Amino acid sequence: MHTGTCARKMTWTCTNGIGSVVTIFASCTSASPHSAGTKIRLCEEPANYDVTLQKPLGLAFVERDDGAGLEVGEILPAGSAAADGKIFPLDLLLEVHGRDVSFLSFDDAMAALIDAPENCRLRFGRVRGRMAALRFSDRDSLVFARPGEALMPIARRARFDVDYQCYEGSCGVCDMVLRDGESGEYKAVRMCKSRIPKGLSSSLMPFDVLRPESEEAQEFYAAMAAKLRASRAKRQTL
Repeated sequence: MHTGTCARKMTWTCTNGIGSVVTIFASCTSASPHSAGTKIRLCEEPANYDVTLQKPLGLAFVERDDGAGLEVGEILPAGSAAADGKIFPLDLLLEVHGRDVSFLSFDDAMAALIDAPENCRLRFGRVRGRMAALRFSDRDSLVFARPGEALMPIARRARFDVDYQCYEGSCGVCDMVLRDGESGEYKAVRMCKSRIPKGLSSSLMPFDVLRPESEEAQEFYAAMAAKLRASRAKRQTL
């Protein structure tokens, strides 16, 4: 197993047929800064998805702990991956333009990326519970965090304004609604105490953090109120 930081860093630049410059950014460390101590169990099958991105990709790849294959270490703001918005840190690079690279070394996988055309077709895999993404209601970009992390510091990091009062989860001033992009389910949360769902409740898609006055949140509250009224009426008839 590698320790420390590898001395492999690659920036590749070429000129395409119309004179513009395309660049792949990649770096190698022994493990992603997000993945320290995290192992992929062999029984876990990642959820696969395909994207077509134009170079420069703006992805910093790191070598997986077992030395076979690459995972996303960082999404750089200048590349097409950030604009596309589908890729998460820690996603596994599985294929490059139809070629299986999941077992290749860092250098061989990078060579496949370099040889790929400017419009690069990639397949990634995502393992549930390794990384979470949040989309705050007044922002387009995703904020990445670990499943189980507290929502309050993430919101502050994203500069998402939330009013707080008791900081104990009792007053309801900081109420928001969390929408799971994978299941479509809604959940009421109090930002001062709630955490990103983890384990089997973690999502493979971004969570939307909705303000209570938003249309979606209001529909959720109305549905919950109707459900409560129906439950009370049912108890009264028993």
